[in-house]
Amino acid sequence: MSSARASLGSATADPGAIGLSLFGFALFLYGVQFVVYAGAAPGAATSSVATIYAILVAAVGETLAGVLYILRGQGYQASILCGFGLWLLGLYLLLTLGAENRGFAPDAVGWYAIALIAPVAFMAIPSILHRNVAFTLAFVALAGLLLFLGIGFLAANLTAKPPVPPSVNMLRVSGILAWVATAALWYTAARIVLAIGRSPAEAAAPAAAGPAAAGPSAPVASPAGS
Repeated sequence: MSSARASLGSATADPGAIGLSLFGFALFLYGVQFVVYAGAAPGAATSSVATIYAILVAAVGETLAGVLYILRGQGYQASILCGFGLWLLGLYLLLTLGAENRGFAPDAVGWYAIALIAPVAFMAIPSILHRNVAFTLAFVALAGLLLFLGIGFLAANLTAKPPVPPSVNMLRVSGILAWVATAALWYTAARIVLAIGRSPAEAAAPAAAGPAAAGPSAPVASPAGS
């Protein structure tokens, strides 16, 4: 049992690359939908269908990575990945099952996005205090994405004559911010992968100091990394 825990806590068993890579994957496709195919509403274009499925994949991957972080005893990382993972799962259900409900309105997506801004803000504090540049940039971009996504959908009024769709300009800005967050998340995921791919001899020294001091993977293993 102790050997299993030691393996789970090693730098080469860091699950962060999975969650961050898939989160960036979903954000990248989100940006494609609202920047490249500006004006596409959920379910109205092929890009939208791809985004919805990417949201589901990211939700599952992030949540599982967060659970693994719980087993590693790293609550901060678990809070981030499980929090975003479960939120994405709810967003997927809202855009699929929820959209089929007669009472569905764009306001539901708008408020669902805006409600997450406060948790994003306080989850960013440790990364800001420890000068984790990549994570700080990701959090700022995500907060902006949620704000413009929320405003964009709250601006819609499908009952008006003629109907007013979600704001294309607001959603385009949110898509650009999604790409910024993607770059920061994929940068951090790449550092973790490089740390995992080191030879056993290279990994032995930092592993002896504990999982929180694991060289390039420090941006996820510890909020103190940069």
